[in-house]
Amino acid sequence: MTTTLDEINKAIKSERDYQADKWGEPEHTIDEFSLYIAEYTNQLVHVAGTTSQGVPKLDAVRKIVALGIACMEQHGAPHRRRNSKVI
Repeated sequence: MTTTLDEINKAIKSERDYQADKWGEPEHTIDEFSLYIAEYTNQLVHVAGTTSQGVPKLDAVRKIVALGIACMEQHGAPHRRRNSKVI
């Protein structure tokens, strides 16, 4: 199954709307966002390789991506530089 970028963007927007409705738009540090992302990533890793259906796994992926976007909304979104080194 493939999904269009438009549908992916709608899913991410729905998650960001949910996050804003639930918690508002409080300022968080990049480190705090990193901890939130790590927590959801750990949950995703925990179910990896299990017979769990794909939807709960994709719910976690959507949350992780939306948290990353929220972080960039608050702290900037640098573009990838050619030949840039990863941390």
